[in-house]
Formats: sequence, C-alpha cells, structure tokens
Amino acid sequence: RGELVAFSEHTDYNEELYLSRVTEPALWSGRFTLEVAYQYDRPPSAEGRVLTEIPYRLLVESAQLEPLATLHPGRQITGRLLPDNAMAALYRVTVPETADHLRLDISETDADVDLFLFHGDVPADPFTADHLSQTLRSSESIVIDRSSSPPLQTGTYYLLVIDQVSIGHEASFRLSVSDALDAPSHLRGTPSLPDVSSDLDRALLATVEVLAGSGGGGSGCLLSASGIVLTNWHVVRSDNGSPDTDITIALSVDHARPPVELFRAVVIEYSEERDLALLRITGDRYGLPLEPDLEFPRVQLRNQAMAIGDGLQFIGYPGIGGTGSRASITYTTGTVAGFQQTSYGYSIKTDGEINSGSSGGAALDGAFRLVGVPTSIVGEESGQLAYIVPVTAIPAFWLRHLR
Repeated sequence: RGELVAFSEHTDYNEELYLSRVTEPALWSGRFTLEVAYQYDRPPSAEGRVLTEIPYRLLVESAQLEPLATLHPGRQITGRLLPDNAMAALYRVTVPETADHLRLDISETDADVDLFLFHGDVPADPFTADHLSQTLRSSESIVIDRSSSPPLQTGTYYLLVIDQVSIGHEASFRLSVSDALDAPSHLRGTPSLPDVSSDLDRALLATVEVLAGSGGGGSGCLLSASGIVLTNWHVVRSDNGSPDTDITIALSVDHARPPVELFRAVVIEYSEERDLALLRITGDRYGLPLEPDLEFPRVQLRNQAMAIGDGLQFIGYPGIGGTGSRASITYTTGTVAGFQQTSYGYSIKTDGEINSGSSGGAALDGAFRLVGVPTSIVGEESGQLAYIVPVTAIPAFWLRHLR
C-alpha cells in the first residue's frame, strides 16, 4: 500500500474525487491506485434483501490542456474557463526580438483568476512557472523585461490562466498582450461611478471590498468624498506585521456580480489594539492619478450610543456570499445583543449574520449611518455572536483625514 492521497466517504452513495495540478493535495504524473470499499459493519441490503455484492459504475475523466491560440504583443482575446477543462486555459505567446517588455493583463472577469508564465516548454506543474501573478484579485498582471529575473527572452512562452478556487462555475475573461510597460489604454483611467437614489444605494456603493496583495482581504467603508476608507487592521496587515503596500479597492457597481477592482489605496493610520485601519485611495487600479473632480460615495458616522435591542444593518463581502471564486455584495440585518468592555471603551455584540470576508465592512443603524466595523465572530453549532468595533473607537486624530 502506498500513501493515501485523497478520499471521499460521504453517505449519499455517489462519491467523487477531484485532483488537479493546483489542488491540495496536487495531482502529479505517475500511477495511482484507487480503492473502492464498503466500510459499514452491517451487511449491505436493498429492498429488504441482503446483498453479497455491490454493483457500481466508475467514471474516470481527465483534462489535458493544449494551447488554444498563439498570441503576440498587441493582441486581445476573450476566453472562458470551463469545469471540463479544470477551470484552466493555456495559450502560446510569442516574443519578437524587438520587444523589450512583455505585459499580460486579465480583465473583465468575475473570477479569482491567476496567471502562470513559462518559457520554452508546455508546463506540467504551474508552480514551476518562470513568472506568476497569484492574488485574491481577478485583475492580475505580469510585466517582465530584459532585466527581470528570469529575464525576458525572445521566442515562445506558455501562459496558463486558471481559477484555483472554483471548480464548478465557468468564468469568462479578457486577456491583453502588449510589449509596453504600462497597462493598455482601455484598462487605464477612472470610470464614472453609478448615481445613487437612496440611502441604501449609497451605503451599498460606499461599502467596498479590500484586497491585499499579501493574501488578506475583507470589506471596508468609504468615509469621505476624497476616498478615505475605514477597515479592520487585520484585513490589511501583511505577513511580517507591517501594513500591506499592495492594496486594491473594489466597488459594487452591479450588485448581482462581484465588485469591480477600480482603485489603489495605501494605509495612512492603523491601530493593532483596536483592530482598525484607515486607508486613502491614491489612484486607479494601475496607479494612475484620479480625476480631479471625482467624488466618492460615503457613509456618515453615528455619534449617538446604541442600546440593546436596537436594529442593525450589515453590508460586506463574506466569502459565502457567492458560489464562484469571488462573491457579490451581501446585506443582512440583526440587533444589538449586548456590549463587551474593552481597553478602548466597549465593543458591540450582535446576533446579525456576519461571516469571514465581512470584516471591516459596515454595521449601520436604521438611517444608514455607520455604527461600527464587524470584526470577529464567536460561533457554536447552535448559533453565533459577532463583535463590532464602534466608530467611537476611532482615534480622534484620525478624523482630520475626513475633513
């Protein structure tokens, strides 16, 4: 017997195993042995009759990628990631001798798409790529030149486009190939934001998704027309404990789809004790300056104290809010269930439905004023409580950024 790689043992009589080059555990080249076993102590039966054998049907399917097209700088294509192809697509990219840069950009997708670039041979293992772009974002980019490590080379590359999170929901995308250092013109610039006609619409647009390059992510709230965002510190804290320097802000322009990654931001204030951070939007998705007349939607802060039993409204981007690899915005309600004394005052307990990914989002009163920031969850099988850091915990000197 060899090492157990994967197993499936549910009770619905229809088992399934799925392995790919990017799953954990990962598929590798070689021979596998599959064991089909009946594990109950009681003998199997059907229609009141004990069975001496169990008939079954075993279906084995595999997907081997072949290049869908040969691309060269200056070309754009649209593509689809399909479950039957392991949510992956492979392209051949040719680099001429005259090219000093190679730039690859993914856009117009609702999926968490990653890029793996290989020189020379068709890849077997994505994680042996010469260059890759692998974050929580959907708008990934790879940019290399003759001084990169490894350097850009003339000849043939292979580009793997893959959704590593979802295996059952097909996704479309646009891929742009260029020999320029900067993003293509159709991706640059500040888009116009939707008009809002109600307090709810304004709150939905002002509650943003925060995506950190180090792998963190959550929700946030716009507090000023100039683009100041409040979120949790743990959402933007990098692995080494410092503020992440690669932060993308996404807005929900179509509430039936995941938010659109539109802006870059930097951390300007943070408090580990209070688990709060303040961000400033500094440019468009690719770092270019914002339009001077751009005004962001924002929520107002509630200055009055809440009481037990008061109603609350929650907006954010919990991971369970979508069936694919990225989630659309989610609105839920709850009540103030109590308070917890803290070193900075108190936190608010709520019975509202809050899940991973909601951290840093909006806890609002009935007038859609910001009460606080959903921060943590304490759950049991019978239910859960969530904790909110109130806006009264925002250090007073941070508020100067809102003026």
